[in-house]
Amino acid sequence: MSPICHCLIGLPGSGKSTFARQWVEYDPNCVIISTDTIRAELFGDETIQGDWNLIEQEVLNRVKVAVASGRSVIYDATNFKRSQRMDILQKFACVGAETWMGWYLKIPLDECCRRNKQRQRQVGKNIIESFNKQLINFEPIEAEGFAKVNVVPMVNGKYDFSLVAKQIKSLPRSIVNRRNCSQKKTLHHYSGLIDFERLMYLISLIIKFPGLGLLHEINPDILQKELVGNVQPITDSLDEISALMSRKYHSIYAEPEALANDLQWLEKNGIFNEQGLTSEILVGEYTGNIDKFEAHTYSDSDAFLRLITIIRCLVHFPCFRHEEDEDKTVQEIFFESLKKYIVGFSQDTLRKDIQRVLHPYKILPKDIMKRAYFVGNAILNKHELVQVYKVLRSHAKDLDDPISLSIYEGIEKKLELSQILRPQKNKKADCKEPGESESQDSTQTDSEDYTDDYRVRAIADSPGIDLEKLSDNAAYKKLDQLTEAILSGQLLELVRFANTGR
Repeated sequence: MSPICHCLIGLPGSGKSTFARQWVEYDPNCVIISTDTIRAELFGDETIQGDWNLIEQEVLNRVKVAVASGRSVIYDATNFKRSQRMDILQKFACVGAETWMGWYLKIPLDECCRRNKQRQRQVGKNIIESFNKQLINFEPIEAEGFAKVNVVPMVNGKYDFSLVAKQIKSLPRSIVNRRNCSQKKTLHHYSGLIDFERLMYLISLIIKFPGLGLLHEINPDILQKELVGNVQPITDSLDEISALMSRKYHSIYAEPEALANDLQWLEKNGIFNEQGLTSEILVGEYTGNIDKFEAHTYSDSDAFLRLITIIRCLVHFPCFRHEEDEDKTVQEIFFESLKKYIVGFSQDTLRKDIQRVLHPYKILPKDIMKRAYFVGNAILNKHELVQVYKVLRSHAKDLDDPISLSIYEGIEKKLELSQILRPQKNKKADCKEPGESESQDSTQTDSEDYTDDYRVRAIADSPGIDLEKLSDNAAYKKLDQLTEAILSGQLLELVRFANTGR
């Protein structure tokens, strides 16, 4: 069995190198492998970032030699990013170092900045703050590949190595207890952390880049800007998505076959197409190695399905707080709408889902949303988008400005590509041969047919009634409820107010 190795995690100025040196003094069987030391050896100065591939290869070589000789490695680097931690742990396992404990030097940001000012080699405050944000959003957990993650113990401002030794000795029991708890969970296809994060980042990419998968055809300038320096040719949708995933997040999430399966799953479960919010979300079983499984917060099916239902509701029905709702927060309004789709749901659970996933993975905008919840630019639901398009289309023949006409045609093209709208049927399709069935020339789809929308002629530019004096119960002020009722096929009865005009 390979020796237990140790990965330090912390901001610049958190004391990682000091902790490592004192640890070696306490236990001489440990050996420090520091990325700063390797940079100094390779490039002549530890402040030179250099080629990470060269640094990483040297790290792996030294780890391999150390564990082969039976020595425990202390890997000294900031390791502030979760994807980097998972990636390097996988590579360590490939060179014989399979068991790693994470040691998190959880020092307050202000204290790290104060210490940084006193160092000869200072790091920019903005860099420390960005590292700190990553660690707040994605704290190190066992599901990343660690056997155990501990906050470095301190007593009276000094490192407590007796407690460190005690935590190392109790590691086997900790692993057994944790995995016994994991067995109580109902696992699913995305119970593994990398699979879960790949799905969340894919959703985030689709939100950030409308038309993702076709950018190399419809908007190559944006793709070129995002993939500066990319030498691999982009020839299809998966190449494009994989390249963007690797560039924006990390290559561990960019495996094309896995992304293709994720896209198929998102479509099948109505996340990015019109399946209806009441349809059941189906997810496959966990297929990984159950003996080495480590759970994350959404490894259990109930938690995962709740989260996906929230995301599906956000995609299809953006939530707004209007003037008449000033006594409620937008989160309260969104929670009320979610209760129709999620059983046993609390607003506290919603708040935690927002804090743990929707904000960190950039599925909801990073700014605090005081008046609205929506994803990306999706401020309109499908029905509203179709109605806006029909208004534009009814006036398209009057557009003399070539720029305005080009914008209109671009919107029309995107709606066709997204299959929200069906292209106009040609006359040949409308003229069927005798005996030809309807199903022979049409395909079942949830998209809107816009071939028969009304041509509009403007005959007045002001209403015949005072809208401000209308009752709150007037149909005009209940348009959202009316639209939802009509679309769901409900029978409505409309009555007139007494003593009003007809």
